[in-house]
Order: sequence, then C-alpha cells, then structure tokens
Amino acid sequence: MTARVLGAAVLVAVLLLLPAAAVAKEQPVDTSELEQAWELLQEQYGNYLPEFSWQDLGATVDFRGLVSGLARYLFHQVWANASLLGQLVILAVLSALIKNLQSSFSSQGVAQVSRAVIIMVLLTMSAYSFSLAVNLARQTVQAMTGLIISLVPVMLTLLVALGSVTAATAFQPVLFTATALVGTVVSNIVLPLLFAAAVLAVVNQMVLGIEINKL
Repeated sequence: MTARVLGAAVLVAVLLLLPAAAVAKEQPVDTSELEQAWELLQEQYGNYLPEFSWQDLGATVDFRGLVSGLARYLFHQVWANASLLGQLVILAVLSALIKNLQSSFSSQGVAQVSRAVIIMVLLTMSAYSFSLAVNLARQTVQAMTGLIISLVPVMLTLLVALGSVTAATAFQPVLFTATALVGTVVSNIVLPLLFAAAVLAVVNQMVLGIEINKL
C-alpha cells in the first residue's frame, strides 16, 4: 500500500513538472538586457579589456590581458589626476613653509592671512577631488546595479527551465527590489556620508583651534 501511494505521488509530481519544463523549453532565454549592459561596458572600458564575448567567458578569457588592462586603467586614472595631486602637494608645502616662517614676518597678521588663504584653496581643491571620487564610485555602483538587474531575467528563466516556476515567481520581485534598494542606499546615503566625513576630517586637520571630531 505504501509503495503504491509513493508511486502515485511521484507520478503526480512528474506530471506537474512536465508542463513547466515544456513551457521553459519553448521560451528562449531573453539576454537582450545583458547584451545591452555588455555593450555599454565595452564602450566605456573596451580599450582596457581584452577581446572576448560574455557568452564564452569561461573558455576564452585572457586573464593576463585582463590584469594588464586593469593596471593600465589604474595608471590612466592616476595620470589624469596627476596635476590635481601636484597642486595639492605644492599648496601643502607652501602652507607648511609659511607656518615655519611666521616669526620672520614683521606682522604676524600677514603670515596668518596668507596661510588662511592657502588652507581655503586646499580645502576647495580637496572637496573637488573628493566629489570626483564620489561621482566615480556612484557611477560604478549604478553600473553594477544595472548589470545585476540585467542578469535577473536570465536567472529566472533558468529556474523556470529547471521546473522551479514557483521559486522564479517568488524571487523576481525580491531580486529586483533588493538590487534597486541596495544601489539606491549606497549611491544616495552611504557615499554622501563618506564624502561629508572626509571633508570634515580634512577641515579638522587643517583648521587650527577647531576640533570637529569632538562636536
């Protein structure tokens, strides 16, 4: 009796899964969004990436070329901001020099005003460089979020192909909501807070007599 019940249960399960598998076979995997994300990646970073396709990543990836491309991109970013870094270093040296030569001025007010002007310029340039870094990080987070969202339909189609129709239906809103929520929180809350903390730390180190970290 038990064997008959078990056999009937297995038969019912097979009959329930067969239509889902048949539907999954009839529906091809929609990779249009993934292809768009890959094209955007190639447009922005194609000069630093080796020639390969996302459809055969495991077979044709040139890891040595990939590492070399990442190194070239890092060097490009450093070289692009070299002038800004040089200006910051020169202003910092001038500020330290004026501080050490304050006793040589006939009027201490002149030295203090000169150092205050240099510090203000340093703060402005530092805030500008931090804003560039935050914008770059925000663009990176948005690109990663878009890539993950483009992968969700492919993952759901694979789940349906395996017969997990219920799981695919349940995971679709969860994955989209979680991805969008994490991307929004990081871009609009975490990164601005990091920017504000960095600016306050610079002000706390440069401005004498003001201890912002104790507020």
